[in-house]
Amino acid sequence: MDAVFAKCPLAFDAFNHRADLPMIDTVIVEVPNPNHPYGVRGVGEVGVVPPMAALSNAIYRALGVRLQQLPMSPGRILEALWAKENGQRNGGV
Repeated sequence: MDAVFAKCPLAFDAFNHRADLPMIDTVIVEVPNPNHPYGVRGVGEVGVVPPMAALSNAIYRALGVRLQQLPMSPGRILEALWAKENGQRNGGV
């Protein structure tokens, strides 16, 4: 198995690294949000959602079970697979 993986062109050097990212300039906005009772603004929430959806879709495409709860641990994947074998809807998880 290691020999096959070593021949893969994406095996080692094709992944992005921290050095490949551009510098990011941050801007602090000190204007209160009029649409929030405390005037706060959200920071970073948007970047949290897409990876979990992508992971759920990858598990579904690979194994045919849809996980709808976090964490999507190996144990939950096994439970979903067992539930799928027993005929439960959505893998039961």
